Amino acid sequence: ADRVVQLRSSTGNWQWSLQVQAPNIIPNIEGNEEFDYGYGGSVFWKTVGGFSIGTAYNSSVIDRITPAMRAQGLTGDSQAAVIGVQWEHPRWFLSGTAHLSENHEADAKDQYFDARGYEAYGSYILTPKWMVRGGYNDLKPTNDSYNGRTHRQEIYFSLQYMLKRKLLDDLIYLEYKWDQGERYNGESGKNLLLVGIRYNLTY
Repeated sequence: ADRVVQLRSSTGNWQWSLQVQAPNIIPNIEGNEEFDYGYGGSVFWKTVGGFSIGTAYNSSVIDRITPAMRAQGLTGDSQAAVIGVQWEHPRWFLSGTAHLSENHEADAKDQYFDARGYEAYGSYILTPKWMVRGGYNDLKPTNDSYNGRTHRQEIYFSLQYMLKRKLLDDLIYLEYKWDQGERYNGESGKNLLLVGIRYNLTY
């Protein structure tokens, strides 16, 4: 984030942070309107057995709602809260998050909406060279005043071959995204097959 002052600390298995943000431009709103200020915080606890849990909250405050904001569905302060869990193992990584937001998400037509979302992710190291990854993402509007039909719902899978010993440094990958969501106008999402290579040139 821009124009932020953040305080971080840790003790034992606990980590926490607090932040405040100076006035900044509201994304997607016409007329270069600004949030008056923002604040937030997070807590992360690393438990036993490779499990961790964390939560975070952020709010950007608007003192005056203009007609342009209301026309784009922005009716108050932007707020978002998330909770997540993860489990780490020498070869496994699993995680999941859930979040709620108000006046935080916007569709392709710059219309704001309240939302709830879930995400799951996992990876497994098959061999020192091969790894598989997969996940699920779901985000859906919750306010009746939103006129669009946006619904993000994706399942993805990736097979990766590491070119070097360092994990996720240089690799060849095959990815597939199965998009079962809808765009703002009700149009179905597009599935995607991706083949690529990532190679870092160092000098």
